[in-house]
Amino acid sequence: QAIRHADSFAALDRHKDSGKIRHYAVAVGPDLGWQDEGVASVSERRVPAQIIYSILEQDPARAIIDAATANDVGVFTRVPHASGMLDGTHTKDTVLDETPFGESDHRSYRRLMWMKSAIRKLAAIDFLLENYDATIGQLAIRFCLMPNVVASCTPTITTEEMLDEYVAASDLGRFDAADMTTLDRLYATNFDVDDEPARMKSSVSPTGFVLMDGVTEIEPAAA
Repeated sequence: QAIRHADSFAALDRHKDSGKIRHYAVAVGPDLGWQDEGVASVSERRVPAQIIYSILEQDPARAIIDAATANDVGVFTRVPHASGMLDGTHTKDTVLDETPFGESDHRSYRRLMWMKSAIRKLAAIDFLLENYDATIGQLAIRFCLMPNVVASCTPTITTEEMLDEYVAASDLGRFDAADMTTLDRLYATNFDVDDEPARMKSSVSPTGFVLMDGVTEIEPAAA
């Protein structure tokens, strides 16, 4: 409803016309989900959208990217490292018995079960480290920059070393078509990991949630 609220966008356009702001965009979130909202932003409003996108979490970003491409609107990606799963902190051999995030960490909403599942998926993408002279953190960013409609990628950076590492990702060449095909296949099969479909938030579902297919309604998770 907010995306279709004409008065809000009319006010933003007035500020833009008056010179108070140069540009504005929509941040889709928080958390995964909001596919209908993101698609409406780039297709109905034709306003750039900032979206969550990573090798491990490609939905609903792919639908929004497709809509943005069709409407010649740019998108910005964030959380390319899937809350630390793709920044080199963890490997396929990592064993987690408790969440590594403290209560004050914005990533603390991630459930331990999700993190264990993500670690199992790391084994499936090991081939990227063999095929490219880059860190997993750099490869994660390079993946997010692959769609032509993506204007930028915003990772979480807390040290100067991370800044230097991630900036270098822009110098990497594009992934080979064969590797992208492999990643597409792996994502379609959940990286050969057997776990429950991810829940995504939605303002158009009566329950407030949909499954990763963006269609099936489910009951909200217990508190």
